[in-house]
Amino acid sequence: MSARQNFMEQHFFKKDGYYDMTASGEFLMMAGFAYAPKEHPKPGMRERVDEILASAARAGFGQSDVFTTLLAKGGISERTLRLACEVTTAVGGDATMFHLIQIAPKGVAQ
Repeated sequence: MSARQNFMEQHFFKKDGYYDMTASGEFLMMAGFAYAPKEHPKPGMRERVDEILASAARAGFGQSDVFTTLLAKGGISERTLRLACEVTTAVGGDATMFHLIQIAPKGVAQ
C-alpha cells in the first residue's frame, strides 16, 4: 500500500460494513460538494464552509484561497485532504469540526 493510499484510508475507511470518515474527511466532502462547479449544494452550504474557513483563518490557517481553488478546479485529492486536516486542527480538532459541520450557516433556517 502506498503512503498516499494509506493517508487517504486513515480518513475514509470501512467499518462494520459501512463507510466512515474522520472530521477532516467529512469537512472535505462537504467543502468539495459546496465548491464543485457542477454540483448544486443545499442553500447555505458554501456559506457554512466559508464560515469554518474564516474561523480557521482567525486561528492561523492561511490557505483558504488555495483550498477552495483546488476544490473548484480539481475536486478532492490528497492535497485537499491535507489542507482539510490543517483546517480541522486550526478550528480546535475533530470534536469541534464535527460540531461546526452540523450548525446551519448564519441566516439559513434548518
